[in-house]
Amino acid sequence: METVSLRFDVLTGRQVIVASNRNERPGAILAEPALKNPRDGDPFLRGDEVHTPWETLALRKKGSCANDPQWLVRVVPNLYPVVSSRDVPLNPVPDALLPEQTAVGIHEVVIETPDERRRLTELTAAETARVLLAWQYRMQQIEELRGVQTVSIFHNEGFSAGASLPHLHSQIVTVNTIPGQVRERLARSQAWREHHGSDLLQDFCDAEIRDGERVLYSSENLLVVCPFAGRSSWHVRIVPRYTEPQLFSRCSTETLCAIAGCLHSTAVALDRCLGPVSLNVNLVHPPNTAPEYGWFIDLVPRTTRMAGFELVTDLDVVTVRPESAAVQLSDKAEWCFPQREEVEPSGYVWRP
Repeated sequence: METVSLRFDVLTGRQVIVASNRNERPGAILAEPALKNPRDGDPFLRGDEVHTPWETLALRKKGSCANDPQWLVRVVPNLYPVVSSRDVPLNPVPDALLPEQTAVGIHEVVIETPDERRRLTELTAAETARVLLAWQYRMQQIEELRGVQTVSIFHNEGFSAGASLPHLHSQIVTVNTIPGQVRERLARSQAWREHHGSDLLQDFCDAEIRDGERVLYSSENLLVVCPFAGRSSWHVRIVPRYTEPQLFSRCSTETLCAIAGCLHSTAVALDRCLGPVSLNVNLVHPPNTAPEYGWFIDLVPRTTRMAGFELVTDLDVVTVRPESAAVQLSDKAEWCFPQREEVEPSGYVWRP
């Protein structure tokens, strides 16, 4: 029987158990229930703009007005936000052992396509880059607001990944605090720099490249890898290679296009290996107040359920070794990188 190993993620401090023998048990691969549109249709479709709040950003045809149907990507407030738009005093005031405050921020939906496509693999690499640009432009606007400490951007696809609607979309959430995992990444990055004089994320990349067993794609500017201690089977990480940390909001369009090509190619390879699965695409980013570690994008397939052991121990259990996943994905990947002119077509502009 293959050895079960306990691995440590130097970026987060999390531990993971790699137990490939668990992949042979009955029901190891999660069966996905199909998501259905609400009874009155798809509110994200072109022509149904009346069913969403007033847009905050859109890539739309020149001369068109906000909220009319001539758009390619659209950002609107979420109708069911996880944060409050204003700081409302809580009553009664909790004591020191029951701390509580209002979760203040912005929660928006990025509608990634005007038609009814449901999966990342149904987009082109250029359309994927268009989504990343929408993330970037909206982040630039949000960074100017007071009180925003952390911006989280993520794409939930499929029931097991937390999606409530099948139409391709992602979400932007800001909060007036630094969440625990973000705080831990920051602390570990600061401690590493103080002790080693270098950037933890880039040193992690160098170690993965030296080892070579989990690398899917590597260039001067990008690394695509199944990380040594990923949070799920088939976890893929896309990291821009910089000598110093930089914000996602300041990344060049050319780099975003390259990342989009890697993300799209990896999603297609994953589909060829597993068939349709739920997945999360997460922008892992430092807090606005302390941008001291680099950012990257995680593609996290949801092929298994979290069970009692994971809840009790906070240990992730991975049933496909990252080394094996990297070999299989590399075999199926066809790397395709869009050009900027494909991403922002003539006759369309970002507004407002």
